[in-house]
Amino acid sequence: MTSPSTELMARARAVLDRIDALASISDDTDALTRLFLSPAHIKANRTLLSWMEQAGLDGFADPVGNVICELPGTTNSRPPLMLGSHIDTVRDAGKYDGTLGVLVALNCLEHLKARGVPPSVPIRLVAFGDEEGVRFGSTILGSRAVAGLTTADDLKRADPDGVTVYDALIEASFEPEDFAAASMTDSPPAAYVELHNEQGPVLDTAGESLACVSAIVGSRRMLVEINGLSGHAGTVPMSERQDALAAAAECICLIEDACRRPDMVGTVGFLETHPNAGNVIAGRVRFSLDIRSHDDALLKSVCDGIEEKIAEICARRDVDVTFETTGGAHATRCDDRLIQMIEKSIPGNADQVRRLPSGAGHDGIAMSNICPIGMIFVRCAKGISHHPDEAVDVHDIAAAIGAMDRFIELYEREQVLPSPEGS
Repeated sequence: MTSPSTELMARARAVLDRIDALASISDDTDALTRLFLSPAHIKANRTLLSWMEQAGLDGFADPVGNVICELPGTTNSRPPLMLGSHIDTVRDAGKYDGTLGVLVALNCLEHLKARGVPPSVPIRLVAFGDEEGVRFGSTILGSRAVAGLTTADDLKRADPDGVTVYDALIEASFEPEDFAAASMTDSPPAAYVELHNEQGPVLDTAGESLACVSAIVGSRRMLVEINGLSGHAGTVPMSERQDALAAAAECICLIEDACRRPDMVGTVGFLETHPNAGNVIAGRVRFSLDIRSHDDALLKSVCDGIEEKIAEICARRDVDVTFETTGGAHATRCDDRLIQMIEKSIPGNADQVRRLPSGAGHDGIAMSNICPIGMIFVRCAKGISHHPDEAVDVHDIAAAIGAMDRFIELYEREQVLPSPEGS
């Protein structure tokens, strides 16, 4: 990949300055934490709106707290191309996740606005307010609202302090009764394209700046509970134990083995034992199960097989097991036409541009319900994300800006907008 131009490098440094500015807006004094509808989120929204105003773009916060602006086109009767990402974070976060995609898109709109020649189609920028779902336990709430997928029950969701989404909206000066008005289903965008740091090590290992995303993986999340019988650690013979923790350990190893295949990952990230004492056999264990793949058929097959084998392990060990589904989604494929345009936008030979599935969820999952979606990945150092050490090199940001500029140019030339078919 050729080195970015001096102009692109200057624009990339401007984006970095803004990333640093938003990183200073946090709910915590010693870490970056910016949760949906928190004081830090509202302040970040105001900051973003001020940058839009400086660029001559009319921005506003919708009824859910997403920040939106639009650059008019010469044919405003056509639906807009939507660009963006999210600006909420996890706790103790990195500063690039989501924010990078919003600020690169804003930079591209500023560049187009300064050029004085309007694009042929309107271009809309969105900064979703709740992609991570940390505060209220419901991911992609901002984009689900835009896609018309939220319900009245979403307003009842409460954070650990008992504050509901309804209450938080009022505290942030929104009208909860207008919640449904965030939907764009009556006039959806023609396409949604998001730029995001990879959150994985593939590009860094390959020494490549950018990649085209092929799909956002599907997932299945479960809570597994194993019930055995507690007993004294010294008096119950090994042959007579109903050890829930030993059974769970065997199940967890089974899960790891079952997911050691291409296009599949599996994680047990939470484990709780009872009574959790060093001299007592564990009588009850609960653990989480998160399995992901961009192949829905493979995902179902592996998950069904894991459940069956866990049941066999527990029966052999004379313990009971139950499964509770806690979440999941089907794989979301990116639009073929947008993929082709993105590949042509990345410097070099389009045939050699790497295609990667996204192992993390994104707002495109919700947006795919109302329009075609596409994604561009940007290399991040060592694949670290959701962590303060998350880092993206300024040269890669410059390459990303150039690719987004080129994508917008190619998109404008299209005589027929991408069809929802294949999204």
